Amino acid sequence: MIKTTLAALAAIITISLPSVSTAEEATYVVCYKNGSFLWYEEAYSDGSINSAYFRCINEGGTPRVFGGR
Repeated sequence: MIKTTLAALAAIITISLPSVSTAEEATYVVCYKNGSFLWYEEAYSDGSINSAYFRCINEGGTPRVFGGR
């Protein structure tokens, strides 16, 4: 009886846990101008990365991309 109860409890816990991690990795766009740090932005999507990248270029800077994507 105890083994059956423990097995059922373990099955319920296992089913309730997500099978895929939902955490997203951040990508950092760092902007430099004339060798000096201007700003950085933490991005989680391709659109945000592109936006920060081209914002740096438009400000006359040199973007560097680091991180998860």
